Amino acid sequence: MNGNLPVQLFCIGNAMVDVFAEIPEDFCKQFALTLPVQHVDHNSAAAILKALPSGIIITSGGGAANTAKAAALLGIQTAFIGAAGNDHFGSLFKEELGQTGVVLSLAKRKSPTGVFISLTTKSKKAENAELSGYIIASPSAALELDAEDLDEQMFKSNDDISRVLFLEGFLLGRERLVNCILELAEKYRLTLAVDMGIPDIAAKQAKNIQQGNSPFWDFKLRQAKFPLIVFFNKAEAEAFANVFDTVWETLFMESSKVSSVCIIVKLAELGASVFTGGKVFHVQTEPVQSAELTGAGDAFAAGFLAAWLSGEGPRQCGRAGNTAAAAVLQAPGTKGLNITNR
Repeated sequence: MNGNLPVQLFCIGNAMVDVFAEIPEDFCKQFALTLPVQHVDHNSAAAILKALPSGIIITSGGGAANTAKAAALLGIQTAFIGAAGNDHFGSLFKEELGQTGVVLSLAKRKSPTGVFISLTTKSKKAENAELSGYIIASPSAALELDAEDLDEQMFKSNDDISRVLFLEGFLLGRERLVNCILELAEKYRLTLAVDMGIPDIAAKQAKNIQQGNSPFWDFKLRQAKFPLIVFFNKAEAEAFANVFDTVWETLFMESSKVSSVCIIVKLAELGASVFTGGKVFHVQTEPVQSAELTGAGDAFAAGFLAAWLSGEGPRQCGRAGNTAAAAVLQAPGTKGLNITNR
């Protein structure tokens, strides 16, 4: 990374620390972990962290931060904007992103740094010896990012180059913050990229579009309010399309006829579909033996956007996304991520 070059990719999202651990069967009962994904307050998260056995893996995380880290390693001048606690995890987050060359604008909060805890447990019974997974999320300080934390100076540039503002879907419900982000995108002529995050968010955004309340799509004019790149996984695409009572292939093909709109559906081991210019480009990928899935979709976005910013076409961008996602599958989260611009 060259600190004298202008930032090409701005990533805004929840600053989190990812924790991976294998636990005994009775651990779940001890903490009443009954759902595959549970949100807890920071006190409960702290108690779980304290009780974890040895051998845990800790790395910086959060969707937009993972994308920023991977994009920086791919040689794209990248910035991350978020909020973290003034604690050990906050320092770890700052250090790991800084090591990759990401330009950081990290607001400090009194609340603890957010944590994402991925737990696996293996049954002792031979007939039921598969791994089961549990996700514990406690965003804490990450949720306190505010419009006042956005430093407008970061977005100014005299260079006539393509630039992208990447927004993770978990921020979309924070209206004041999102409106400020979109004002900056419009003022500084940034392409807006959004990753939906989960099916519920995708469905809610579809309903907002249908009701004329979308921050980035004009339903009446049937056009995007910004140059727009949107990432879905298959479940999110289905949830989005269900609101319009159609299938996502048909909906996205039609939507992509709008100028400056690109829609990507990540299909895991089946690769990805890229919709743009009223056409669809199916990009296959090679099967990968995965160590852990966390961060793969974020890395796909990084690879895709890095190629897009370099002027590559939709098929090449999809391939770059697949390659970056495969690199993340080799280890838990983005720990020790080995990814290069090939």
